[in-house]
Amino acid sequence: MKTSSALLLPGLSEEAILRWMVLILSFLIGGVAGVCAVVIAQLLMNLSKKFGRNDTSRFGGVVVVAFFFLSQMWFVGSTGLFDMSPQAIAMMAAGMVLFAYGVYQEVLGAFPLKVSFIVLVVFFTSLVSMNEGLVLQATSVGWFDALLAENTMLAIVCTVLMLVYSVFAFNTANGANGLIPVVSIFSVIGLAQIGLGGLGSMLSLVAVGCVIFMLFNITIGRIYIGSGGTYFLGGVLGLAFVHVLNLQQVDVWYLLCLFFYPNVNLLFSLVRRLSAGKAFFGDDNGHLHNLLYRRLGQYTLLKKQANTLSGLVVGAVFAGLPLALANTQVEYNWLVVYAFLWVLYVASWVVLVDRKTKEIDFLSATSQ
Repeated sequence: MKTSSALLLPGLSEEAILRWMVLILSFLIGGVAGVCAVVIAQLLMNLSKKFGRNDTSRFGGVVVVAFFFLSQMWFVGSTGLFDMSPQAIAMMAAGMVLFAYGVYQEVLGAFPLKVSFIVLVVFFTSLVSMNEGLVLQATSVGWFDALLAENTMLAIVCTVLMLVYSVFAFNTANGANGLIPVVSIFSVIGLAQIGLGGLGSMLSLVAVGCVIFMLFNITIGRIYIGSGGTYFLGGVLGLAFVHVLNLQQVDVWYLLCLFFYPNVNLLFSLVRRLSAGKAFFGDDNGHLHNLLYRRLGQYTLLKKQANTLSGLVVGAVFAGLPLALANTQVEYNWLVVYAFLWVLYVASWVVLVDRKTKEIDFLSATSQ
């Protein structure tokens, strides 16, 4: 295994780093729940080795997910902070299933994207069909809300596609270490400020788990959130997005700004692939965070931390900026802010892409 060149933890393998992260998690949770967190992490690492996939750095999502579930198990009996509504229970169940599915892909090898798409569509269709509270009902767009109200099937289809898209969007943006945790932290803070009661407290555990994850990776940058973590975050935050839309307490464009980067990054990728005549499902070497990583990696002083640094920068700009604006005393037109983020995204992409060296090579991006 590789050894760490980080000053704080010299000589530690990825497995040892992940174990330390979970030990800190265990201390914060305490008791039986903490012991469970250690067992879960070690089990995943052992499974990875058993099936010949020794890259234990891809199981960092267990830190976020274990903190989310085990904290609730530990505190639910002693506090009234956590929401046990049908929507909250459905979110917890969805998060657990999606994390397990993501881990399965990490351990046994990823399914083709077409298969994953079908699996997610079936899963979310079953989930929202059994819980009417999860179905999209309002978007603040009058004519579209009227269509949703008149056609239940259309509402279910829109909800399912939105949730599937959210999971794929978070998973696609996983190429830069720290990007998805940072985006998730800012998104949860923005959602919690809206006033979600117990559901907001439950979502805050997601942000705390991401913070624990980032405490190590800001310095080391070698543990990834992985498919398990991104599927979990994309699913849970996607469901939270739908829930907040239905409350109609906030401008839909503000919510789109909070979730801007993962969603726009995937959309921009699909547009580029289709315009290039390539398969709808497939790899893409031209994500903005990848381009930034390559540029930062050209500098000797930044080379070792280029991956994590690119995630922090992109996450802070495209998720932190909307949150910062929302906490000022100024009233913003969030549609204008959303358009500005688009301009900033495209301008950054144009500046960072180097067509001479073919940083975007669709020919090597084979369809899965």
